[in-house]
Amino acid sequence: MPYYESAIKKFVCFASCHFEDISHVAHEIYVALTHFQSLVPMMDRYVYNDGTIKNLMSLTGTIPVTFKDKTYNIPTLM
Repeated sequence: MPYYESAIKKFVCFASCHFEDISHVAHEIYVALTHFQSLVPMMDRYVYNDGTIKNLMSLTGTIPVTFKDKTYNIPTLM
């Protein structure tokens, strides 16, 4: 599924609109999603120790890492 920067901007803003430059954040996410096709953006609620709840966005999937001429798909949650 292709992701577009405008859709990612809305996704990021839903998670947290306190970023000074949402366009830059959305572009970096777009680059990561374009380069690593196995990554998928996800929204989830995070509960801090003080009980504060925030919606956070993450990129979940695998990233290929080459080691000694073999490629390993490393699971990641960014």
